[in-house]
Amino acid sequence: MKFGSAPADEVYDNRIITIPGLKGAMPKEISEKNLARIIQARVEEILDYVLWEVRRSGFERKLIGGIVLTGGGALLNHIDKLSEFHTGMTTRIGIPVEHLGHGYQSQLSSPVFATAIGLLMKGIEDVEKGKVKVDVTKKRRKVK
Repeated sequence: MKFGSAPADEVYDNRIITIPGLKGAMPKEISEKNLARIIQARVEEILDYVLWEVRRSGFERKLIGGIVLTGGGALLNHIDKLSEFHTGMTTRIGIPVEHLGHGYQSQLSSPVFATAIGLLMKGIEDVEKGKVKVDVTKKRRKVK
């Protein structure tokens, strides 16, 4: 996250980055540009797979809002630009605060928490619709 960038073209400074060795291995050096090339290739592979799944599902023409990136990977520098260029679809970084009430902690506005907040919202919705019953005395949940 500190040195990476999704599209390699966005890296103008070709600094050398030292990557610490794992499990006693010697540290390695890589240029920032080469790191960006590696990241770009992996992100493009993921986008290709996602597009394949979307097309296979039949929802390709129904994605009016485009692509919404969430999770820790959405914090990668310029990933939205790479997604738009690679897929031809509008892309934005999704943050979960649009679904939170007032008074939330500012850390929750990160895309990292989008899945967790989405799952909590789904759980609350299921309880409200009676799909799940919660017995607070026994701390168990019952699924219909």
